[in-house]
Amino acid sequence: MAVHLPPGRRGVRALTLLTMVVTGAAYAVAPLDASALAGTSGTVRAVLLVVCVGALVALVARLVRGAVTHGRSFAERLWVLLAVVWLVVVFFAAVAYVESAGFTGLRTKLDALYFSVTTLTTVGFGDITPVSQGARLLVVVQMLFDVVVVTTAVTLLASARSGDGDARAAGEEDIP
Repeated sequence: MAVHLPPGRRGVRALTLLTMVVTGAAYAVAPLDASALAGTSGTVRAVLLVVCVGALVALVARLVRGAVTHGRSFAERLWVLLAVVWLVVVFFAAVAYVESAGFTGLRTKLDALYFSVTTLTTVGFGDITPVSQGARLLVVVQMLFDVVVVTTAVTLLASARSGDGDARAAGEEDIP
């Protein structure tokens, strides 16, 4: 049976996949070079990190607010959550790669992506470690951000699940 959604609710899955492909491709091909920041002080780098994290917070907040306030189904919220997690992982991987001199074992973009995922999932194998003060600051910010993302994810999904009964009673179905 086809699920018919109002125009504003179509395409969540497609938009999420497009977001993931575009940001993944941009991450893969973008010349993330630490030399662009050569000669800048630690204070300037910290301010840049705060500004960039602020922009990420605004983007994540907008996505989550849109998922919650527009009565999205559980499946739609899951897709939004996937986009949020991917954006957070790629963002912190890019910053770690730019600051790779402050890490042991982080030499490639794939290393940075791997490190970002292991930090998000709290696995932390220890094969890549922050050794400079800047890298440690970055990881502290990432860990705090990740706690907020995980907490938001649980809340977002739990609130959708608790509302599923109401949606089904109204004749709506989850999108598979």
